[in-house]
Amino acid sequence: MLALGTGTVGVMAASAPGILLAGVAVFWLMNRQKRAALA
Repeated sequence: MLALGTGTVGVMAASAPGILLAGVAVFWLMNRQKRAALA
């Protein structure tokens, strides 16, 4: 049971940077599109 919990936490910790990077990429793309529309 403990091993299962540790594995889940490990997977979450490993995927967190990817999720964060995806969020930043989406935010950056949306920001760029807004600037392009304004310009």
